[in-house]
Amino acid sequence: MSNIDIWDVVTSPMPDIITKERTVIYLINIGILHTCELGKCNFLEAKPSMNPHLHKDSFEICYHVSGRQVYSVNGVDYETKGGDVFVVFPNEVHDSGGFPEDKSEFYYFAFNCISSTKNFIGLDDDASDYIVNSLLKMKNRHFRGNFMIKSILEDIFNIYFSNSPMKKVLIQGLLIKYFEQIIICEKASHEKSHSIPKDIQSTIEYIDANPHISISIEELADLACLSVSRFKQKFKDYVGVPPYEYMIRKKIELSQDMLRFTDMLITQIAVELDFSSSQHFSKVFKKFTCMTPGEYRRKFRSK
Repeated sequence: MSNIDIWDVVTSPMPDIITKERTVIYLINIGILHTCELGKCNFLEAKPSMNPHLHKDSFEICYHVSGRQVYSVNGVDYETKGGDVFVVFPNEVHDSGGFPEDKSEFYYFAFNCISSTKNFIGLDDDASDYIVNSLLKMKNRHFRGNFMIKSILEDIFNIYFSNSPMKKVLIQGLLIKYFEQIIICEKASHEKSHSIPKDIQSTIEYIDANPHISISIEELADLACLSVSRFKQKFKDYVGVPPYEYMIRKKIELSQDMLRFTDMLITQIAVELDFSSSQHFSKVFKKFTCMTPGEYRRKFRSK
């Protein structure tokens, strides 16, 4: 356990954290017990990989808005995308599996909840027991969420930073809705298949087969027989990232193979993948991998 960071239960007020890419609030500051921290992240570029850590006697539930992330629990890697929920149960060691924290937008909520927890977030016995038992009995840790989860979380942040004299009770009500939606979505995941429809699948296959060229959104929308606006929304709903970002990610994936397994110059790779310049390629590559192309090549060639 010496190389594992242990995040202890928060029992006293903490200063909130507000930066360009991350906002973290502590609901204990307004008297809501059992809540460790609620964070909203919008990473504009990749970050170094997450160190192994655990939340003592606490869950961590992540709701992914856009982009992708890798979470590793018990030696198993899970890749999340926009619209996904990922659950880390109490006292589970987890990290990002050696992958950088990706360019993405997501929320995470850490809260103290074990079988002996009573009056969770100030609820009466019946409501508290229902939420606690439902969370502890979840069979899936990775499943699709819904639009309500993001809306609820955004409302919590807005009310927290407001001057409302009722912010505690309003946020308690939103937390009940939040846990209700998490429980509903997890139960639905036992039965539902979220396969990608044929129109979107056809565009994915076309992009995957042609990562070396630039494809217009209009061309993809025509291929799917959808309007541009409808195509962009439907693609993001099922794939988790906008179509343009998906195309860029495929180029970066191919460039990683080219850097590792060929002797092509970085300038040649940039031209081959239809980037406007080697400088543009390097900038985009670093945004998604946390390394320049040269650093990436040296790292993997050294192995």
